[in-house]
Amino acid sequence: MRTQTGIFLALIMATAGGAFAQGEGSTLTRDYPYWRGSHEKTPGPFLCVKPDATGVTVACDRWPDASDLRRFAEDAARLSGAKTEEEKALAVWRWTRRFKVHTDGNPPWEPIAQTKTSYVTDPLKVLNVYGSHFCGGLSRVIELIWRGAGYRADRIHCGSHSMAELYYKDFDGVVRPHLMDTNFGGYMYHSSRKRLMTVDEYDTDYAGGKISWIHNYHWPWPTHRLELSFRKGEKLERIWGNRGKPYQSHMDPKRDNRRTPLFERGPYTTRTYGNGLWTYSPNPTDSAWLDGLAEPPRGLAAGRFAPAAAGRAATVIWHFRTPYIASDMEVAMKAVRKNKDDVIRLHVSIDDGKTWKKLWEMKQTAGEPVDIKAAVCPKVKILKSQKPLRDFASPFGRYAFRLKLEMLAKERVEDCRIDAITFKTTVQQNIYALPQLQPGRNRITVRGKIEKGAALKITYVWDDPAGKDRRNVTIVEKAPWTYEIIAAGKRWKDCVCKSITIEAIPASGKGNRTEVKETPSTIHKLPAMKHVKYTRGRRGWWLRANPAKSPPAAELVRKIESALAELEKVEAEKKKPEADKAELAKREGAANGSISGALKYLLEVRYPEAFDAVKRTVYLSRSTHTKRVAMVALFLCNREKAKAVLIDVLENPAKVAWTEVPVKKGPKNADQHWAYAAVNIAVLAKKAGWKEAVPGLVKVLESGYGRKHVPHAIMRVLAAIGDRRAVEIIRAALKSRGYFAAYAALAAARVGDRESIGAIRKLLAGKFARGREYAAIALGRLKDTGSAATLRKMLTHGDENLRAAAAESLGEMADAGSLDAVRTALAAEPLPWVREKMETAVSRLR
Repeated sequence: MRTQTGIFLALIMATAGGAFAQGEGSTLTRDYPYWRGSHEKTPGPFLCVKPDATGVTVACDRWPDASDLRRFAEDAARLSGAKTEEEKALAVWRWTRRFKVHTDGNPPWEPIAQTKTSYVTDPLKVLNVYGSHFCGGLSRVIELIWRGAGYRADRIHCGSHSMAELYYKDFDGVVRPHLMDTNFGGYMYHSSRKRLMTVDEYDTDYAGGKISWIHNYHWPWPTHRLELSFRKGEKLERIWGNRGKPYQSHMDPKRDNRRTPLFERGPYTTRTYGNGLWTYSPNPTDSAWLDGLAEPPRGLAAGRFAPAAAGRAATVIWHFRTPYIASDMEVAMKAVRKNKDDVIRLHVSIDDGKTWKKLWEMKQTAGEPVDIKAAVCPKVKILKSQKPLRDFASPFGRYAFRLKLEMLAKERVEDCRIDAITFKTTVQQNIYALPQLQPGRNRITVRGKIEKGAALKITYVWDDPAGKDRRNVTIVEKAPWTYEIIAAGKRWKDCVCKSITIEAIPASGKGNRTEVKETPSTIHKLPAMKHVKYTRGRRGWWLRANPAKSPPAAELVRKIESALAELEKVEAEKKKPEADKAELAKREGAANGSISGALKYLLEVRYPEAFDAVKRTVYLSRSTHTKRVAMVALFLCNREKAKAVLIDVLENPAKVAWTEVPVKKGPKNADQHWAYAAVNIAVLAKKAGWKEAVPGLVKVLESGYGRKHVPHAIMRVLAAIGDRRAVEIIRAALKSRGYFAAYAALAAARVGDRESIGAIRKLLAGKFARGREYAAIALGRLKDTGSAATLRKMLTHGDENLRAAAAESLGEMADAGSLDAVRTALAAEPLPWVREKMETAVSRLR
């Protein structure tokens, strides 16, 4: 059943017509239920002269269909019983995590299939082929799924880690971004316990250390397709397991167990890659075999694999297409090669037949048919350090390739022939993306175009309490078609799928039917899914302290003061020549741990009585973590009193104790620790609107340490606070690049600095997407109608953030000449949230 969002988008697309720009010069198709890049890059739509079936997918209503992002989002919401937008977002988060396993340190890497970069950036590949990626890749997968469902989403990058930011309307009617970690597995509730946190609230309502973040660029819409194509006699068997033939085995079950509980895996707990096997045995005695070729054969005898004449070469070419990456291939033959001068060879082409490379040649002579297994798949080890291998001629690591059979009979055609041939292509797939059965009723839907005279044979094999190797065999002559499989069992893990096979066969004219039906089973009501909160990462991440269990304020204060006294003793003893540094470090760590334990409750209950003890912690503790939590706790205990303390820390770092201990992927010395602490203070100042913090923030940017390590984070805050005292540093930042310049554009607009328009226009004309987005918004706020023509072109950009920014800007600057352009863009816009921006712009431009 489609969600309301899906129906709304379907109506938009049905009325808008045409194609939508994915970027200047390319298009994004808008036909529901698909939302994807305009062209199919991999595996490519071509299979043969006349395929029997194309666009084939098989889905089970008990598991999300990952062949399309929007369908995945709708299935995830339905299977989770999600009603509210928050529940839908959490459902997408949960089911994406069910599909993924933690990596062993290597992301999906395609140095063979991809020519520009080896790094996999297609979400459909991540979900269906690999089932694993780094935090950045997984964040973009959930971001794209949420965008595909019609919502706004972005990737948040914090230092060395990435998360997703999903926008939706909360219980109070406010649309907010919500922070979700797809890789390690987490989300956190606001202190109200009524909604999820935003990224900034992670450090103003809690103390999570996500202060130095950026909105990273969007991945493009998918150009990979999961739809299958078959020629007559061709079949694909996919198994819930593997045959030891990986393209890239890069999953780490041990690390995954710390991130995702095993109950989310059902019966499939091995957490490894999967294999599928394509087999195709063309029969030359059936004239229809010619339809399965890439092009007509040359010099071939009629009705058999043999040269038509001695002394003249015969060639036959097949094209192979698979949405799952090839990990192995062999060609099994019964062959005759009587004389040493007779030739039987196999060649591969990776450029659709433009060039060929020999892969195999029959060496042995045989006057009678012999069984031959031709290995035609040279391999390389796939590591993330590999650059594209443009000249690697092999089926390995590809989604499409061609094989050419060459035969040459020196004397007699009977002496050089093939009596039977079978192509076997092993592929890698994600077992968690397969349409698994579960106990009870399973509705299987087969989609695709099946040619007249052809049919699809779908075979499920599984084990359940009713028996081993249970099976259902259904024939589909006309699609779409939905049928039912009833599996036995009372729990998810009772039903273990083993394989699903799809084969193209001749149609009998009997229509759609089930030929082998499983023995009827009792249908039990399965246990309800555990609440999504239990699926979060292990070790207590993302869990707030329970305010009801907080000790009294006096007890927390005593605990902090006692630990502070210990810290003072440690500091004094450090100065003694005979000091045991290891023992002092242990005592210091214990004291800071004791303080942090008390502070975690103060983040929730916010006792004003604890203010002075927390203030002393801010000045005395050298622990980066403890100091950060103390600053946030101070802010939450008494915001007004905290202002003077935090600005003092910002402007007078010499009054504060700082550690010189380097942090992995973070500050290396006291000066850098101060710069990072300044960002923490900046985020709190942004929340409170403290303009008094601006001089201190400018000081940080001018310090060198801040300019080098956290410039974008400080500038983002200056863009929100807005104060003319920062105008010079803003103008200087506009001469730089990247996020520092992008946020400077917003900061310039915030203080109304029209002298910065020229620099912002250059940012608008650049290639940096976020820079263009923020520049567009800034120029609108500065009423720069001279940029209107450029902004009108941006209304048709493929990235919705840029379209929305252009519409917002044109409305802000009240450029009446842009009314028709915005109206035209509005008529074609598929995303509801962007439409709202455009509708607002139209109302301002009338």
